[in-house]
Amino acid sequence: MTNDQSIPDEYLLREFYEMLTPERIQLFEQIIDQRTNHFTVISEDIFQEHNASAIVRSCDSFGIQTLHLIESRNTYQVHEGIARGSNQWVTLEHHYSEGLPSEEIFQRIKERGYKIVATSPHAIEYDIFNLPIDEPLAFVFGAEKKGVTEAATEQADYLVRIPMYGFAESLNVSVSVAIILNELRNRLKDSTIDWKLTNEERVRTKLSWCRKHLKSSELIENEIKRRFLEKEL
Repeated sequence: MTNDQSIPDEYLLREFYEMLTPERIQLFEQIIDQRTNHFTVISEDIFQEHNASAIVRSCDSFGIQTLHLIESRNTYQVHEGIARGSNQWVTLEHHYSEGLPSEEIFQRIKERGYKIVATSPHAIEYDIFNLPIDEPLAFVFGAEKKGVTEAATEQADYLVRIPMYGFAESLNVSVSVAIILNELRNRLKDSTIDWKLTNEERVRTKLSWCRKHLKSSELIENEIKRRFLEKEL
């Protein structure tokens, strides 16, 4: 439901769709069918704008619908030229940790049914090829240079590494995101796991896309609600 509990989200979406071109509707339906919340990404205090933007773009490209942003020291800044508008289509959940321990943020995400996966070049048991994916996973990526925080490691259900064969023991954070999402998304696609969005998630996500795509969407939405309520009286 919308914030106005008397107006079904499905009704509002149908009304929005009347204002979109057939091509745009077809694109929305094609993309929503490949979106997932079975995997999500947690970004810890990323401060470089190009990395922040590249992470959003990778989430969009690999069909990850939700990106969690932990901001304790740095504000997550997106460069439109790098993100290429991806921040419009990915659901960004901001977690401002000032006065709130990071452990509590991870616990909140766990309460949604996710296992926390922290990336570490020193992980022994799991890499991106054998990590269990049958349960929903939240992948944590730490700030540049420092990597994931101690809180993330302590809260992690799994530590996972990207196999590397050179002298360097680490990768740029946005590169790590792209590599992990590419491999894990391919594994998910080839599995029998029910990874697609629920109907409620699909409707809610498409509503968000419509609001961001249509000019004056707030005015349009208010008019749709007014007409709906008049019919109900």
